[in-house]
Amino acid sequence: MKNRIHIFLFLPVILIMSCANEPEGKVSVVKFNSVEKYLNRDNDTVYVINFWATRNKESVGQLPELEKIRKEFKGDNVKVLFISLDKPEDKDSKVFPVIKKLDIHSNVLLLDDPDTKSWRPKVSPLWNGQLPATLIYQGHSAEFYQESLNYTKLKSILDDRLKNKE
Repeated sequence: MKNRIHIFLFLPVILIMSCANEPEGKVSVVKFNSVEKYLNRDNDTVYVINFWATRNKESVGQLPELEKIRKEFKGDNVKVLFISLDKPEDKDSKVFPVIKKLDIHSNVLLLDDPDTKSWRPKVSPLWNGQLPATLIYQGHSAEFYQESLNYTKLKSILDDRLKNKE
């Protein structure tokens, strides 16, 4: 009986300690068909989908700007999604450390689909592969940017979209 009491006393401590080692954010490795689901949602939400890679300083530098937008527009039907184009084997050594360092809480997917010629035009026929790349859409209206977007520009784009929605 004493052993059972000890187990029940220490079980919560063990669970808390094991959760403390869990990463704060989550990076899921996916194929393009999982990403494609985010590209075709026809509702009143504005989707900001950012393609980036740790090897591209400009795209990494844009992540905090997008995260700030996510926080500011949280109650306005705005969803931010980060899609890393890093290699799947770099998930724990490169991608997750960047996400943790920059305190990113948006959804992060790592796209494991090297056939860019088949999926890139589905994101935008204008995309030449340059990073960072950001798709902002709502329903059937979309804008695609192959440049780094700062907070001011992002806020302006979203303010215009949300104003036109009313």
